[in-house]
Amino acid sequence: MGEKVDGFAGMVAAPENHEVRLYWHGALPATVQASVEAARKSAPVRVVSAAYSRNQLTSEVEKWMASGQVTSAGPDPDGSGVVLSVTGDSTASELHRPAGTSAAFRIGSHEPIEAKYSRNDDTTPYYGGGRFINLSQGSIACSTGFAIEDASGSRGFLTAAHCGKPNPPDVILDGGGKWWDSDVMGHFDTEIAYRDIAIIHTNVDAHVFTGPPGSSTSMRVVSMTKTWPGNWVCTSGATSGEHCAIKAIDDARSTWVDGVEVKHLIVAQSPTNSCVVSAGDSGGPVYSYTSGGPGGGQALSAQGTISTGSPDVIPCGNNVWGGYQVMFPRITDALSAFGAYLLVDNPPQV
Repeated sequence: MGEKVDGFAGMVAAPENHEVRLYWHGALPATVQASVEAARKSAPVRVVSAAYSRNQLTSEVEKWMASGQVTSAGPDPDGSGVVLSVTGDSTASELHRPAGTSAAFRIGSHEPIEAKYSRNDDTTPYYGGGRFINLSQGSIACSTGFAIEDASGSRGFLTAAHCGKPNPPDVILDGGGKWWDSDVMGHFDTEIAYRDIAIIHTNVDAHVFTGPPGSSTSMRVVSMTKTWPGNWVCTSGATSGEHCAIKAIDDARSTWVDGVEVKHLIVAQSPTNSCVVSAGDSGGPVYSYTSGGPGGGQALSAQGTISTGSPDVIPCGNNVWGGYQVMFPRITDALSAFGAYLLVDNPPQV
């Protein structure tokens, strides 16, 4: 079921309640009802009436983003209105409703959104979650994402578009950062700025670094999952390392990253306000744990690449500070936009 279908308002996966909630504005079409009945054979699905459709709220989000009053905006997953982020101590009553909007709105955060520039010296084939340095942009540091193969058959890794520029292509070094041939990963040659996604073509492998910063442990990527509010995810950036128990709360947020409006982002945060992302983690992988590893053990299911997050005011350990909230584009959206395929490593089961 497409998210742009008239009437669709949102969907929330709620494993703690053992159900999936589909929010719908207006009468449920017969084709959608049939899909719901089919889905109920494998999981409980509850259909809930919504005040607005996703299409209606997306139109209002664009007007809020253009108003200059907010740092991010997105539809509430239940279709009740629009959720906004602002700087300072502004209250909802102090905001001026943009012309052409009528939906209810609320402030979800009073914090600015920051790009996450700046594990540490990977070698080919490269894993996700490693550090890379953009020599052409003053040696800013970001993180490698999932291994992919693009529409032309060339391989590389996903990362964040704000980590470089493709025209002319920036030179990308591995975390060692020395101007030697062995340290040159590749070039920053393909991007889609409004989704904050890019590809750096190089030799890659379907593994992701796990554990703390500087760790050499990794796990196989065996699948991908389309993220919905209610899902739980992990992040693994080169600066702050791996963080789990992060809950997705929004699935269509727009925000500004380095002066570019980035759309269709998932918002996820720590329920305990713990560190989930830090400067230098941009482009790193977002995933969940699944089965499918060697001998039936654990492996990873790709969900997205880190775009941005809340300010670095929370201790992450190892003298690193980070934020409790992360925003990321879905892996499914990124692959579709590039016409690419996720590389997976499915070992034989014994």
